[in-house]
Amino acid sequence: PLGQLCSTILTTLDSAMETVTKSLHYSCHSQHFFGFYCPSCPSSYPPHPAVKLNTDSCVLKCVLSPHTCVMPDNSLWYNKEESSVSNVSDESSSNILDAPLDASHLAEIRNKLYLCINWSDLGLQLGLRYRPTLQMIKSDENDKTQYCMMAMLDAWLSKQDDVGLKGGPTYRQLIGALRSIREGPIADKMEEELVRTS
Repeated sequence: PLGQLCSTILTTLDSAMETVTKSLHYSCHSQHFFGFYCPSCPSSYPPHPAVKLNTDSCVLKCVLSPHTCVMPDNSLWYNKEESSVSNVSDESSSNILDAPLDASHLAEIRNKLYLCINWSDLGLQLGLRYRPTLQMIKSDENDKTQYCMMAMLDAWLSKQDDVGLKGGPTYRQLIGALRSIREGPIADKMEEELVRTS
């Protein structure tokens, strides 16, 4: 019964899309496929789609911002040919983004953040407290950005302060924190690399 209902819904959506396409006299061939609600933007953005740039990818590109994200598990692909998207790539990319990180990942993470200099704001977004943690890092490392970034990441990977309450340490948490401090390009590159190699 559920499979039949899903099939009926997909048929109805296909029919509706065809009607809308014809009524709008849409004739150009799109370079992408629509079908997903964008989960990567802050709630202050109006609801909007994210697009799949090619059928083999599980990475979605937001239409309003430079954000990219991994296709959410609960997303529905509104096309018969794509209704059975491979769960293998979704699961593997989701696994790498949600896998717990620890001190053994410090060098790898630091290498991915070599362009990021805003270590204290990033630390706050990751769940570290300004007093005493970030203040102490600043003092101990003589406010030298590269050393402060390493010490902050070490504190994050050690789950100090409220890191656990924010769901970390994981790459997904780090990517979200980077986006929240307007480091979208670094977050996008990190996410693309992780998804590509997973």
